[in-house]
Amino acid sequence: MANELQGLLDRIQKEGIEQAEQQKEEIISEAKKNAEAIIQRNTMEAEAIIKTANEEVKKIEERSKSTIKQAARDIAISLESELLNRLKRCVKDAVGAAMTQELISEIIKKMVDAYIKQENKDISLQVILSQKDIDKLNDGIKTSLAGSLKNKPEILKGSEFSAGVKVGFNGSDVFFDFSDATITDIICEYIGPRLTSMIKGEIR
Repeated sequence: MANELQGLLDRIQKEGIEQAEQQKEEIISEAKKNAEAIIQRNTMEAEAIIKTANEEVKKIEERSKSTIKQAARDIAISLESELLNRLKRCVKDAVGAAMTQELISEIIKKMVDAYIKQENKDISLQVILSQKDIDKLNDGIKTSLAGSLKNKPEILKGSEFSAGVKVGFNGSDVFFDFSDATITDIICEYIGPRLTSMIKGEIR
């Protein structure tokens, strides 16, 4: 009886140990699977986070480059506008200073002489002067041209320019324009594009 009881106990113990070992293996296997799943999930999440971060960094870099380019264009446009305005003021001042009363009188005299020689006939002359020159040149022009013209020249006051002269013949609406405003525009039309190209680095 004792032997049978001992054999039963041994069998129970053996089966218990085997069952415990089996459960242990199952628990370990399940734990490994869970650990691998967690690692895989964390890896995927980490990769997704890194990808999102890289995309955001790229977007920030592109926005920064675009902002810098736009700022550079704005600065160039502002600089170009300011320099052209300064150029126009300087040129107009220089032209105004160069247009002395002596030079204006000489321009008118040479225009009359050339026109008389070309047309070979009596002409009527219209002269438009600035506000600052008309009072001082009015009598002098009429006197200097008295021997050249049959008709007295018509002296008019111009309000759209501050120095220089416009000369017209035979009542024509077309005038030879030597005003500071027109000469300044002509000079700036030539220099302006070159100045713009220099600002853009196209001319060194």
